[in-house]
Amino acid sequence: RSQTNNRHWKSLIVASQEHQEARCHLPPPMFTEAVDLFKRDLESDAAIKPQSKGYRLGCLRKIELSWPGLWKLRLDQITAQACKDWAAKLSNEIACHYYNNTIATLRQVLQAAFKSHKEKGGGVLENPAAELKRVRVKQKHLQLPESSHFKSLVENLRMRSGGWGPRVADLIEFLAYSGLRIRSEALWVTWNDIDWKRKEIIVRGDPVTATKNSETRRVPIIQDME
Repeated sequence: RSQTNNRHWKSLIVASQEHQEARCHLPPPMFTEAVDLFKRDLESDAAIKPQSKGYRLGCLRKIELSWPGLWKLRLDQITAQACKDWAAKLSNEIACHYYNNTIATLRQVLQAAFKSHKEKGGGVLENPAAELKRVRVKQKHLQLPESSHFKSLVENLRMRSGGWGPRVADLIEFLAYSGLRIRSEALWVTWNDIDWKRKEIIVRGDPVTATKNSETRRVPIIQDME
């Protein structure tokens, strides 16, 4: 009986080793497959706003344009040095915010693919984009007009810009005094959002995507807005 048990355990060990070898021999997917997986996950994520999804797809497009050969590589053929060389070139071509989000998108695409590959029985792979560093975002120096100059500019628009002049001037004043974002906030303000008692504007944003931070806030109605 002991010999039978030994043979049984040996067969289990061999089967386990063969299974492990089979896992390790499962070839990693192509980068184009990783992109397809990322797009599916992105589309199904209800927590991400449509505008943010579009931005991520734009980052993907930038990766494709700046590193076209990447789509033809298997994941294990993408090296950390190749990622660094690509990133170094890219950092000289686009703005800081855009660069940071683009390298973050590459990391996310690879990480999701590596996770899926492991769950399917493949070997563990290191993310070659993990060492890419974000660049420091340079703050823009804003040169805002003096109050008198601003009012003069607005009045010039109001009087000398044809039939649309008064509307354009009103919009510019509203944006300047409220600080609202034009697309996601200002366009959605109605008279029902005005709290005359407290002299505040209730900013709810787009009915579907809400404000940038998904929070309703109140903006004071200053004297120049009345």
